Parts: sequence; C-alpha cells; structure tokens
Amino acid sequence: MQRLRSLPWRPLLYYFLTGLVLVLPALYNTVPLVYSDTGTYLVSARTLLPPVDRTIGYGLLIRAVNWQATLWTVVFFQGMTASWLIHRTMITLLPRHGRDRRLHLVVLVVLLLVSSLPWYASQIMPDVLTGLLALCVFLLLYGRGLGRTGPGLLVVLTFFFAIAHVSHLLVLVALVVAVALVSHRRHWGPTRKTFALVGMIPVLGIASIMGYNAFHGQGAVLSRTSDLFLAGRFIESGAMHLHLKRTCDDTPVFLCPHRDSLVNNAAHFVWLEAGPLRQGADLVAANDRVRPVVRALLADPRNWPYLAWSGALGTAQQLVHVDVGSGIVAYREESAPWWVISEHYAHELPLYMTSFQQRGGWKFDRTNRVNYLTLALSVLAIAWWWPARRSVRWWNFLFIMVAFTVLNAACTGALANVYERLQARVTWLLVLAGVLLVVRWWSRSFTARRGSLRPLPVDHRRTPDGSPPDRT
Repeated sequence: MQRLRSLPWRPLLYYFLTGLVLVLPALYNTVPLVYSDTGTYLVSARTLLPPVDRTIGYGLLIRAVNWQATLWTVVFFQGMTASWLIHRTMITLLPRHGRDRRLHLVVLVVLLLVSSLPWYASQIMPDVLTGLLALCVFLLLYGRGLGRTGPGLLVVLTFFFAIAHVSHLLVLVALVVAVALVSHRRHWGPTRKTFALVGMIPVLGIASIMGYNAFHGQGAVLSRTSDLFLAGRFIESGAMHLHLKRTCDDTPVFLCPHRDSLVNNAAHFVWLEAGPLRQGADLVAANDRVRPVVRALLADPRNWPYLAWSGALGTAQQLVHVDVGSGIVAYREESAPWWVISEHYAHELPLYMTSFQQRGGWKFDRTNRVNYLTLALSVLAIAWWWPARRSVRWWNFLFIMVAFTVLNAACTGALANVYERLQARVTWLLVLAGVLLVVRWWSRSFTARRGSLRPLPVDHRRTPDGSPPDRT
C-alpha cells in the first residue's frame, strides 16, 4: 500500500484531466476523429508489420496505449502528453508563474479555442506528434526542473515521436543542424552530452526503422515507396515534365508518352491506380518502376536549379497553407477506417457511424478565420517581443518553434506535396509561443508594479545541473 501511495497518481490524474481539454473535439464527436490513413496505422498496430508507405512508429505507440481494445486511449494519451509537455515548457520559461496550474489550464483553453492543436490531438494520426516533437527537443536541450524521471521520459517520447513518420526524422535532423549552427558560443548552447544525445536520436530512429523493415523482408529502407512519392512531387512541381522533355528523345522511359498530361497534383498520380505512375500496379511495384526515372532526374545537374527553385517555392506555399480541418470529412462504409473499426473495434462502430464527423457535421469556415487571425497576431508577438540573446531559454525556445515550423514546411512542401494538414499540424507551436510571450509580458509588468522585479546579473557560467543560466 505504501508503494502504491508513492506512485505519482496526482500528477498523472492532473495531466489526464487537463489533457481532456485538448481532445474536446473527439469527445463532442462521440468517437476519436479519423483520417483516410487512420486505417493503415490501426492495421499496423494490430499486426506489427511495417506498412509499405509508412513507418511502424505510430503503430507501435497505438499498440502500447490502446491494448487493442478501444480507440479512446490513443487520443487520451495524446492529450495527456501534450498537456504535460506544455506545462513543463511553462515551468522552464516562467519560473515565477509557470507552476501555477490555473495559468496552465488557461493556456490550454486558449489553445483549444484558437489553435489547431485540439483537432490533431483528437485524431488517430501521428500529425499531433510533429509539434510535440519540437517541445521534446526544447525541453531536452534547455528544460529545467525535470526531476529524475523527466529526462528519461523525454528521450523515450522523442524517439517514438521521431519514428512515427518519415518527415519527423527529416525535420529532426535539420533542426539539430540548425541548433548546432546558432549555438556556436558555449554559454548559448546546451551541454555537449545533451546535444550529442539529441543528435543520436534521429540516427537511432533511422537505423531502427531500416532494421525493422529489413527484419520483415522489406529491405533496409525507410520506406518502400519513397521514389513513388518523390515522383509525385516532381510531377506536381513540373520538374518531371522538364526532365522528360529533355531526355525522352535519347532515353525513352514509360512516362514519355504521358509527359504532356503530367499537370495534376502529386496525390492524383500516386494514388490513382489507372494513372501513368501506377498503371494498375500496387504501390511497391509502381515504386520499383519509377525508381530509375527519379534517380536519373536527381542525378542530372541540369535539373538542380529548378529543383532548388521548386523546393523553395513549395516551402513558401506550404507555410501559408494552414487551414484547420483538412481531411476531417465523413469516412463511411467501405472506407479504410470503416473496414478496420468494423472488424476489430465492432463495439465502437455504432458510435462511429452516428458520430458528428460521419454525418458530415464539421464545418471549419469560422474556425479557420479565427486561426488566420491568431496566427497573424502570434507572428507579430514573436517578432515584437523576440528576446535578447542573454535570455538563453526564451531565445532558443522561439528559435526552435520558428525553425521547426519552417523546416516542416520545407520537408513536406519540397519533398512530398503542399497540403494544408501537413502545415497546420505545427502552426499551434507559434500560437503557444505567442501566448507564452503575452504571459511573460504580463508577469514582468505585474512584478514590476509590485516593486519586486530585480534584474538578475548576467552570468555566462553554467548552473550546477549543467544547464545554461538565463535572465527571465
């Protein structure tokens, strides 16, 4: 009994209850929200086999938290984890008021009302983990007050969040490089051991996915369909058309007869079985067929300037495609989510079929107007209140949030396709940054009015726990 009392029941209960705030859309919907890819992740969670077009990471997370019994524990876990990470971020940035649970609850309610976070936390999709990955990295590098178990838990979460989607690994690698570039002076950066640990996580993640795929007979690759999706992106950007126009006369390939019709979007050519990329083949066979074309396009130096231009343009386009609710439509009979739920979660199928989503009830026009306004105000707040470099944690927090948002746009817009949900999944990071900057301004103003604000001396030495000092 004494051992049970020593377990952290109160914090777990608190983060569970506050996490419910972030999954209110799912509660109102009567079942968790789903997307067309939800079925693939649910199948991989049950079979533990790697999907041909996805990584196994999110399937492993689902398997760990839903006990193959219900869909609800997945979104409860996502909301609970988001609540904990946001609270730890507040404690790190706001040592005077960050532990105030009332303030934490207010921040969560604001995010519920004006950000994209609740719509992704309420979905059985790995997209919510994208933004949470950014908070994990920040807390690993600059967090304080994490206790004994906090760092270990963050490492585990960072690893599994990273392997939940291929784009997560790409963004994480790019973010580590970006942090290394701006942390060139010792007192501005994390400890070497901590930074090395964070840098090893994507390396271990890539090795784990490749090893898992190889163990299941799919080869030591991140994805068996990466060339197919790259081909779709090159078609959408026009790079494939230019390459075929230049090379078909000398080295004709199976796409040459279709070069004048390659003007549609990437998703159309990747998923349409009758399209020129697939020609009736499955995803793996189509990937093998298109691989030589993709490799030749990438190897031709004449294509590099246009690839750079289209990549930059795709990044810019992705940055402004931030509509909330993309893909939250009805997935009824014969859809991928319906098949899996009807077969493995039949007890939840009646609620699924009568849910708000499956009746086509969700409309996002007003939500998106609020989202646009909130994002604009958040960007203005970040630009206006960007701190001095001596405020180590605040400077690096804003840098990581902004860099992560831009890098997500670059990795998805340049290498996959420009799609609203791929960027809206991280825009709530900017809203969180804007809200915390407002709280910081209020905290400093309130403390100054009470006459207790005393400037802290600038000290470039490290604190006893190894973390950099800060002027909050």
